Amino acid sequence: MLLQNRIDGLRKYMQQLGMDQILIANPININYFAPFGAKKSDRATFLYVNMTQVKVLANDVIGYTTLGGYDVEWHTDGDDVCKAIAKVIDPAKPLGVDGEYPAKWLLPLKELNAAAGYYVADRAVNLQRAHKDEDEKELMRTASLMNDKVMKRVRGVFRDGITEKEAARTISQMFAEEGFDHPGWVIVAFQENAANPHHRPGERALKEGDIILVDMGSAYKGYQSDMTRTFFWKSCT
Repeated sequence: MLLQNRIDGLRKYMQQLGMDQILIANPININYFAPFGAKKSDRATFLYVNMTQVKVLANDVIGYTTLGGYDVEWHTDGDDVCKAIAKVIDPAKPLGVDGEYPAKWLLPLKELNAAAGYYVADRAVNLQRAHKDEDEKELMRTASLMNDKVMKRVRGVFRDGITEKEAARTISQMFAEEGFDHPGWVIVAFQENAANPHHRPGERALKEGDIILVDMGSAYKGYQSDMTRTFFWKSCT
C-alpha cells in the first residue's frame, strides 16, 4: 500500500521548494513511500510523484508480484525505456530526479524534451525522511538492540595475534547471524591505528597492552545501527 502520509509530507516540501514533479530511483526511498519491494537493478524501477498523482514505473521482466493496488506504468525489455518514462512526465514543467537517477536514462529524456528542465530533488525527499514515524522509530530501536547483541559477542573475538582484518571479518558475519539485512560494516583498529576514525582494517596483529577500537553497524529492514566502543587488551577487564 502507498503510504499516503509520507507522500503528503513529500508534496509539502515539494511545494515549499518549488518542485512540481519528481522521479525517485533509489530503491530505499521508493520503498519508504511505496513499500512494494523495489529492487536495485539494471532495469528501470522508478516512483513518479507530482501534486495529484503517484505512479510506479517498472519493467515487467523483474517480476514484481507486489504491485496490486498501485498505479503502474509497465514497460519491458523490448521498449524504449525513456519513451515509457516520458509518457508520465508533464513536458511543460521541470522534472526533479534524485541522486541515484542514472545518466543513461536522464540524458535521453533531455533529448526527448520530456520536461521543461531538470534539477536534483533529493532535498524534498530528505526533508520528509527526517521525520520519523512510530514504525520507523521502532525499527531503529530494534536495530540498536540487535547491535547490542553483536557487541556482547565482540570481546570473544579477540586473541593474541589476531589481525584487524580477521577480527573485522568475524564481527561482520555476526550481524547476519543476528538477523540483520546483511553482514555488517566494521572498523577494527589496534593501538596507533585507533587514532584514525576511518581506519581500514589491515594486518596489524593484536598484542598485550593494545587499545582496540571497534566501530560497527548494519541495517535491519533498511534502518541502520551504529556503535563505537574501545577496549584495552589484557590491561583491564
